Amino acid sequence: MGSNAGRTKNFRSGFRLPFSTTGMFLIILLLTCTLVCLINFKTYSHPTRHSRESFNSQTVASRYGQLFTNLAVKFWEDYKTNDKDRNFRLADKVGGGVYCEPVEFLTSMDPSLGSLDPRALCEGMSGHSDVLCRVYLHQIGVRKTEIHEDACVLQGSATKVPKIVYFVTFGSYEFQMRNYVAVLAAKRHIDPQAIYVIGDQHPTGPWWELVIRDVPGIRFVYREAPLEIAGYRIKKKEHRSDVIRLQMLYLNGGIYLDTDMVVLRSLDALLDHDLTMGLIENITGLGNAFILAKRGNSFIRDWYNGYRQYKNDVWGYNSMELANSLYHRNKSRVHLLTDHLYSPNWFQLQYLINASHPYDWRNNYAMHIWSGKHRLPQSVEDVQTDNSTVGQVFRYILYGDPSPRVKKIKTPLIV
Repeated sequence: MGSNAGRTKNFRSGFRLPFSTTGMFLIILLLTCTLVCLINFKTYSHPTRHSRESFNSQTVASRYGQLFTNLAVKFWEDYKTNDKDRNFRLADKVGGGVYCEPVEFLTSMDPSLGSLDPRALCEGMSGHSDVLCRVYLHQIGVRKTEIHEDACVLQGSATKVPKIVYFVTFGSYEFQMRNYVAVLAAKRHIDPQAIYVIGDQHPTGPWWELVIRDVPGIRFVYREAPLEIAGYRIKKKEHRSDVIRLQMLYLNGGIYLDTDMVVLRSLDALLDHDLTMGLIENITGLGNAFILAKRGNSFIRDWYNGYRQYKNDVWGYNSMELANSLYHRNKSRVHLLTDHLYSPNWFQLQYLINASHPYDWRNNYAMHIWSGKHRLPQSVEDVQTDNSTVGQVFRYILYGDPSPRVKKIKTPLIV
């Protein structure tokens, strides 16, 4: 499916300009040139006429010509600027519909984004608000007229990364203990305004029920699973989450976490940076399991735009290699954490699971526990006596104390 078809399909309910931004600039420029030419033609065609009427008409025309010229120059300056918010200033209400470039840009490569209601996304961009909040309220049946104007306003400074957390799951996804710990850790150490779980099916299982119990207000947002990216069929299920995390961060800003990324302390010190990521190790480069970004971040946009050359057979090309390449072109665009996110890395698993090789994790902002690469504690009983690094981290999140439990208990003691 071509990108034009995707845009047409997903913007029926809104307004779409019949020409590009460059085309708009050219139209303004053409009008300016035409008006100036008419003024000059009138002046040279009647060199001896100096009546008040002709003078006034030329003066008015000249002023309009100057007005068009100034408008064209201003439009071009706005168009070529690298300001990260430029595209969001293009969001506007036109003719009763809504048009916003960011949503159209993202949808051009992933038509399934339309399942999140582009109108609601665009309307949320007009101010300092949580864009996904309006979508969530619509999905749970709150009518537009019932949404209070302050219901989705972002808390905190508009210059900081918003404390909005995203987890992404697709298909039949049964929450495990590690997922429960990750969500609980985000709630405790980030103190977020909202936590969203985005997917095409509700997570299931006893640990998901505990999440609902212990993380009041957690929000599940439905969206279709993307089947293709830029016209290329998705072959690896992980690539769905790779794309959606970039979409959410670009549209709304916030904090993306993998469902096995455990936050260990406050992230407030990172919120002033436009973009924060972590280094897995020098061979692999940047990881994408932990990303903090401000809305409209240009690095996120360029990264997403790289999916126009989507390599659906290569597991980590678009998700990590491309980010690495962008980072090395201009390192100032990323606040890079080298030691406090992915340590121990996936070549150091013995420091996670072997009690005889403990790792001092207390300086980490978070820890990726690399589920799927080793056995993790599956129950509260396992955690209470597991003296590995993972066991310590799980106890710290569940009980506030990493020490082994003297008295075993059967359910998590949430403090």
